[in-house]
Amino acid sequence: MISVIVPAHNEEESIDFFLPAITPVMEKITKDYEIIFINDGSNDKTANKLRELEKKNSYVRFLDFTRNFGKDAAISAGLDHCKGNLAVIIDADLEHPPETILEFYEKLQDPNVYQATGIRSGTSQSFLKKILRKVFHSSMKKYSSINFPPNATDFCMIRREVIDTINSMKEKERFIRGLLSWHGYKTEYVDFEVGKRSAGTSSFSASAITNYARKGFISFSTTPLKIWIGLGGLIALISFAYISYVILKHLFIGTDVPGFVTVVCMIGFFGGINLIVLGVIGEYIAELFKEAKGRPLYIIKK
Repeated sequence: MISVIVPAHNEEESIDFFLPAITPVMEKITKDYEIIFINDGSNDKTANKLRELEKKNSYVRFLDFTRNFGKDAAISAGLDHCKGNLAVIIDADLEHPPETILEFYEKLQDPNVYQATGIRSGTSQSFLKKILRKVFHSSMKKYSSINFPPNATDFCMIRREVIDTINSMKEKERFIRGLLSWHGYKTEYVDFEVGKRSAGTSSFSASAITNYARKGFISFSTTPLKIWIGLGGLIALISFAYISYVILKHLFIGTDVPGFVTVVCMIGFFGGINLIVLGVIGEYIAELFKEAKGRPLYIIKK
């Protein structure tokens, strides 16, 4: 069986286009498949549409969250509840073209390949989003502990071994794209042209991308902490050299030690540095705080 996992947040209009698009693709591969929609706290009529689809189609399953828990939680719920030996993760808006699933499946015919992941190209987005994505992907590749190819997405097909591995990870602040790279199973990559959104507009704003990137970077890298250790050492060295210069100048030349303005500037500078460092440390402590509370990753309505 192949399980198709579809997170949906305010996708009322997209659902009408998605099912007719993906069904023929799945039929080409196998008759034994399921499509699991996860309603991630939508504010429109997404839940009602999905409930009706479940009643009309035996291969459709529907999970309904009590509120919005985020895309990563929705994907995790789909992986927790899927029955297939293979699973596909795909968006409902058709920006992930269903035809690419055929290429994923072909890659997985090699028994040594456990995952096929889509690499996006040709996406139309604002200049700011392009810059944010480029900075994030290059930073993850250079500074994180995982292999994170540029423009890698969570659009993929994975084997049961990968599904079980991800399900065994119990962290609450999940970054699925990172987990799909962290597991170490052999992965093949497939380039795909981003499709035109079937309906509506994306809710993934520049601020949402920034927050998503922050979560991913903190989850898989300690570089921000190491940067401030190095910067702190550099500032301390410069400060020591400056203080030595002022003292020696006063002893041998007899000039006055700079006074009020210098002290105020130094205090302001180091105060700002301290606040930034505390902020970075605070981000990591916040992640530990969320994990320590042990709250569920998501809640499904009965």
